[in-house]
Amino acid sequence: MYKMFGVGKGSSDYRILSPAGKQTFQNIIRRDLSDIIRKIKTPTLLVFGKKDKSTPIYMGKRWTRLQKGSILKVYGDAGHYTFIDRPAKFIRDAYRFLKEN
Repeated sequence: MYKMFGVGKGSSDYRILSPAGKQTFQNIIRRDLSDIIRKIKTPTLLVFGKKDKSTPIYMGKRWTRLQKGSILKVYGDAGHYTFIDRPAKFIRDAYRFLKEN
């Protein structure tokens, strides 16, 4: 959309980067880490916000398919910063996860 219509120019963090910083950012987010994720043996808690526009839930679902022992929590009323949007819920879930693992 951006290339065609100039819509969706990226987050405010992205827009202030230098051209080299933007290229580095793009290289990082486009890198496929599937093989690395499959090798993770440590139980992992993934917490996603349903309203997150930066990191879509499909990424968390994909991670949980790739890594045995990972758990996905989706907060329907939170965005990208779930721990800020719903701190009590996040702390409770993190505490339970750490206690059990």
